Amino acid sequence: MLSTKVREKSVGKLRSMPLLTIILLTAVAVFFTMGESALAKGWKKKAEELDNVNVFIEYNSTDEDNGLQFFWDSDGFTRMMVFNESGKKVLDINTKNNVGDQGLTEVATESVEPDVSEQTQEEFFARFPEGTYKFWGRSIEGGWLVGEAEFTHDLADPVEIDLESWPTIMWTPGGGADVVGYEVVVEMVVKEVVEDGEDGEERVFKQTTTLPEFVEQLTVSAEFVRLIGFYEGSEDWEVELKVEILADEESGNRTITEADVD
Repeated sequence: MLSTKVREKSVGKLRSMPLLTIILLTAVAVFFTMGESALAKGWKKKAEELDNVNVFIEYNSTDEDNGLQFFWDSDGFTRMMVFNESGKKVLDINTKNNVGDQGLTEVATESVEPDVSEQTQEEFFARFPEGTYKFWGRSIEGGWLVGEAEFTHDLADPVEIDLESWPTIMWTPGGGADVVGYEVVVEMVVKEVVEDGEDGEERVFKQTTTLPEFVEQLTVSAEFVRLIGFYEGSEDWEVELKVEILADEESGNRTITEADVD
């Protein structure tokens, strides 16, 4: 009798599952077990390709931490699943209710970045092996969305930042992997000076510039320099100023180097 009840409960649960959910999960499972079979290729032909799909590393050489980032863009989706090189699902975003009715388009998400005392780069690489990540989703209209991203461990070496000629920032490329461009971020954090025990206002200002790989210096805009001077000349604010240079490797992986501006 006990086994009969268990079977009845199981059957009841199965019957209560939405038919679309069963079909979707079965279809995805079949695709990854069949690989590039004729049937799988047929599904791909009918699916819409996702825009700008990427899985990449953001390595902060100054703080010595690593993060894994996912990015994709589309005209609109209600669900997105990502499978790693072993065919295991590693990410699943499923919209609900009014958000599902509206749909999402662009998503960028990042893993936690433990410092080197908690996770070395070798341990990070072992947790996230190189390979092809496959994206499968559903559009707002109910069609298939697919995409693939090649994930590598190729990283550019950290640049060497020179701030002797501030507000002109200069840097020397670190070499290593193929660099295809730089992003230079000047960040100013200002904190209101208040009496002890009170929390003052905090403001963050940034100037971000994207540059090709052959450019190795940048002069901060006059407007941003004047903004810095305003806060540095005020007794009501404390100023923290730093420069970040992100070296973009051709795979999409990024190496960050930071330097404080005295």
